[in-house]
Amino acid sequence: MSAELERSGSGRQAAARYGAGPSLGTYVFVLALILVFTVVEIAVLNLDFLAGVQKPLIVALLAANFTLAALYYQGLQYEDGVSKLTFGVGVALGLLTAVSLVILLPLGLDIRP
Repeated sequence: MSAELERSGSGRQAAARYGAGPSLGTYVFVLALILVFTVVEIAVLNLDFLAGVQKPLIVALLAANFTLAALYYQGLQYEDGVSKLTFGVGVALGLLTAVSLVILLPLGLDIRP
């Protein structure tokens, strides 16, 4: 399949359209950010004085961590608007589900069918 792309020039067109892509330094910087988010997530889970804002903060940090990984390591920044919209809707639905569970489960509501 890649030989067909090379013959058709699609690979060269993509390289011309998007450039060479992120540099190694960009990937290392994103890795460092993901590691910082992960360390902060662990710290938030272990700090008792953050008990009131712990769950929303963890959800926000996880969403940021996931978004960074998807954008840079899965090449989503190079995709068209439909792919980005699909990703955004998926993240939004996941966050809505997580927030709903955080609200409903402590109330003791039975959400099973």
